[in-house]
Amino acid sequence: MYKFNSPKKRIDWIFEQYSDPNLLTIEDFVEQVNVCYYKYSVDLYQDRYVEDIEEQYRGVFNKLNLADDHDLVIVDIGGGAGFEFEQISKNNISYKKYYYIEPDSAMVEKFSDRHEIGRERVNVCHGQFADFAKVIAEENNKLIIINSCFHHLIWVGEFLDLIKTSTEEGDLLLICHEPVNNYSKSPMIYLNYFLRFCFTDIVPRKLCIWHSARAKKNRNRWTQINEELIATKIFRRRVSPLMIRRIIDYGANNKGDWKLLKIPREYDEGFWTPEDIRGYLGDGFKLVYFDTYRHLGDSGSNRVIQWLNKFLANYFHEGGSAFCIALEKDSK
Repeated sequence: MYKFNSPKKRIDWIFEQYSDPNLLTIEDFVEQVNVCYYKYSVDLYQDRYVEDIEEQYRGVFNKLNLADDHDLVIVDIGGGAGFEFEQISKNNISYKKYYYIEPDSAMVEKFSDRHEIGRERVNVCHGQFADFAKVIAEENNKLIIINSCFHHLIWVGEFLDLIKTSTEEGDLLLICHEPVNNYSKSPMIYLNYFLRFCFTDIVPRKLCIWHSARAKKNRNRWTQINEELIATKIFRRRVSPLMIRRIIDYGANNKGDWKLLKIPREYDEGFWTPEDIRGYLGDGFKLVYFDTYRHLGDSGSNRVIQWLNKFLANYFHEGGSAFCIALEKDSK
């Protein structure tokens, strides 16, 4: 079970090993690694397969009957380039007010460039959710959306505490496209590897990585990130791409690759599951939607993997590598 109040966390060990506590705080360390990563990586998030995520949104919106609620206040935490904003539009969800909350300036710029938005109803909030929690708490009839963002959180308990105090009876919390962290222990992951061996180019790509233009571009990107973080004294020395990725995607362990970083056991607070999130929020929140998908992981637009993912989702609702959950604040 995930330890919400663990005195030592993985991030503490990483900070102690690779940075300088005399120069910056651990919060500044995390923020600067994120800023640098997205500075060189923001374009990677534009051209990805999202049909199954959109299907989840259609399912949950239909389940919650949101299309007819014209007084809805939508709070989009970690809004990125505007994927959730697009889903609201595609599903004809009306709203009285839309709070777009995003800490990364590059993402805020992307969102503003890509979307013609009615400023009188859309509030662009550049910062953390905590910066706007008091304002959000004053709104009624809220839908709080966290899409592909929850796994970036490091201080999860503190965030969920803010959710508790920022919501009232009838408000909805939607956490979507997040990793199922016990997937690495599921038989599905072995089926995943076998089918990718059969139907994708995973083996040639791995064997020919040094001759790939795409791989070379990716190596250059990691070199730039490392060099900038060292030059700005965020890191004392070069670190692996996996280390940086796990600081960014801190709560993701559906592939079990955190163990490759050899974090000491006393610093490992574990990895949350949907059940852990529900348990921490307590009886004051009731489950109104839950589903898993991507039983064979991200298809990468491979048609065979796409079809098999859809097929398996029909029969194994809790066997996917990603989940979507909706919780409603009740009167308890």
